[in-house]
Amino acid sequence: MPAAPTSLGSWAARLRAVPAVHFRVAFAEEVHRLCADPATRPEAIAVELGPATAAAALDWLRELGVGSGQRVALPCMLGLTKANRFLHPSTRDLARELQETSGLELHELPPQLLHELLGYCAVSLLPLSPTDSIIEALRCALELEAPVYAVDLEDSAARERAATMLEDPSLASGRVDAYVQRMERPARAHRDPDVDDRREAVMASRLSAVLAAHERVLFTGGLAHWLAIRELLQDPGLAPAPAPPVEPATDDAFTRVIVHPSLAIRHMDLFPFVTELYEEQRRPANERSRRPLQLDVQHELGAMLQEAYGLFFRCTGPQDQLDRSQEDCETKPDFERFLTNLCTVKGLAVPDLFHTLAAAQGMMTDAFCRELAEVLMRFTWATPDDQLDLPILAPDSTGERSGTRATYVSRDGSRSRTFYIDDEALRGSSSVAVPAPREWEEHEPREKTAEEYSKDRRVWEPSEYLFTAFSLRAAQIAEGAADERTIEPFEGSLREGLDPKATLRGEIRGEKRPYVRD
Repeated sequence: MPAAPTSLGSWAARLRAVPAVHFRVAFAEEVHRLCADPATRPEAIAVELGPATAAAALDWLRELGVGSGQRVALPCMLGLTKANRFLHPSTRDLARELQETSGLELHELPPQLLHELLGYCAVSLLPLSPTDSIIEALRCALELEAPVYAVDLEDSAARERAATMLEDPSLASGRVDAYVQRMERPARAHRDPDVDDRREAVMASRLSAVLAAHERVLFTGGLAHWLAIRELLQDPGLAPAPAPPVEPATDDAFTRVIVHPSLAIRHMDLFPFVTELYEEQRRPANERSRRPLQLDVQHELGAMLQEAYGLFFRCTGPQDQLDRSQEDCETKPDFERFLTNLCTVKGLAVPDLFHTLAAAQGMMTDAFCRELAEVLMRFTWATPDDQLDLPILAPDSTGERSGTRATYVSRDGSRSRTFYIDDEALRGSSSVAVPAPREWEEHEPREKTAEEYSKDRRVWEPSEYLFTAFSLRAAQIAEGAADERTIEPFEGSLREGLDPKATLRGEIRGEKRPYVRD
């Protein structure tokens, strides 16, 4: 018997919710299914974003061609960054003590110190990930020309949250409602009561106002918040809060960036090829014909592992007994067993890129791990050549693997001051370093050498002629002045006569006057 829809008691026909694990394709697919099916198609869409953030994202999606009537695949990965303004309430006393001790304002202190002591991240990131339910909801809204309501607070403080053990979100594919019913209570442990109590109250109040204005509403947001929001909506004392539809952006606080593949991979479900398969099969939500998505991740991963084996072992033969590649050939079954056992321990139905590489690094040589990472990271990445005017949000080059420390890389390869990103997908992430694909590195900007800069310097030709003429005339004047002798009458007293040694020492010091003996 199919699970009951995730609905709201007497409002079951008016509110359809997709509480989601962020960046997992099963929940993006469910949003698309509800929007594409005429029987469940919403009149309005509400998302867990602040109004200014939703407006900036919608504007960029429109510019990329979403909602134009054509199939548009989102470049991966684009993102919106914004400066954070808030510290977590629990760090207020420590922040005051830090200011008094250092004698500096907080913004004058090193970012690493603020991050380690206060958990502060200077920048927040919204990746435009095709496999995220919120981004999918915004795409569907543009395709259906439905109003969008941003029901969350625009800004809120954040800190690293408690880790929670959930069933593998891959099991939610095609059965999102049943997954939500099983996991909504365990996921609640991921909340931060100091911040999320207020956020959930605001979201519930704004949702109630949206429900009063529309007959069918689709809402998607984080799974950890859904149970609290549902309980608040069922409270008869809840007062609706004004929630106007999102208007075109007027806030210039956001920076559009290309997200480096090493950061982007953490927002793309299990592997980059999952995003690729989803985009290949996705149709605009307003199309009449719709086919269920076919995503066999296990089969695709097996094929890619075989491809990596073939590429790495293609030159290995009986004569290579002493070569390290022969060692990899012998330990290949151990690697596969280790990966299976690792998934069992972690509760994963399907391994992801990080656990696959972690297993490879534990059992295989570095050369094979590089080849495997290259195969698994194969994807049509957005590059600076495609988006010429955008900086790259790149991981810091100091070697830190926490994933939250980053920098902006401009078109000429220059890097900004490093900062920390407030991004839940990057916090507490695997320590496995994922290298960027070789093909992407060819497009990555690098800082030019002094010799390269000198070759690139160009001056407008008329100006160059004028500068040359001025320089020549100045040289002629200087040369003529050096040859001229200026004779002036001596009006002082010779006293005991000239002092040649003192005069010579004065000449060395640059004094143009004679010395006499007194």
